[in-house]
Amino acid sequence: MLIRGKILSFESDLTEAFKIRKEVFVKEQGISEEEEFDLIDKEAMHVIVYEEDPNWREINATDIREKAVATGRITFNGTVCQIGRVAVLKEYRRKKYGDFLVKMLLNKAFTAGIDEVFLNSQRSAIKFYESIGFKVEGDVFIEAGIEHYKMTIKAKDLIKTCNIH
Repeated sequence: MLIRGKILSFESDLTEAFKIRKEVFVKEQGISEEEEFDLIDKEAMHVIVYEEDPNWREINATDIREKAVATGRITFNGTVCQIGRVAVLKEYRRKKYGDFLVKMLLNKAFTAGIDEVFLNSQRSAIKFYESIGFKVEGDVFIEAGIEHYKMTIKAKDLIKTCNIH
């Protein structure tokens, strides 16, 4: 199974990203469209993860058919970056697509010289973000009627050493 991540620039068509977010946040979680879609979408950098349809390749070996299965965004306010609107379609969860997506967003921030990235995690997603390296900061707060926690990750916490023998 091949997956591909695509970084969208500020002028990109966000139709696929919005379709995923509408499915996950509006239909599945009951968040209103007014709360889900905001002006930050026009300023943010977005990522979409695609999964290749293996059956399509068997039918037509020269044309690869993909499905957009996950999305997220990152914003920069002049000092820090915030990841948000991370969504994976229900039938594609537990396949590491969210992990891949968040690491793409972190890579963009850390290679740009940002030292710390934060996000507001729903309570149900805390373990997922902790597995990447985020740490909970502060107390619970309500956003869009759902309990959230601020979580942060520092670039230095992701640095790993590699021993080659």
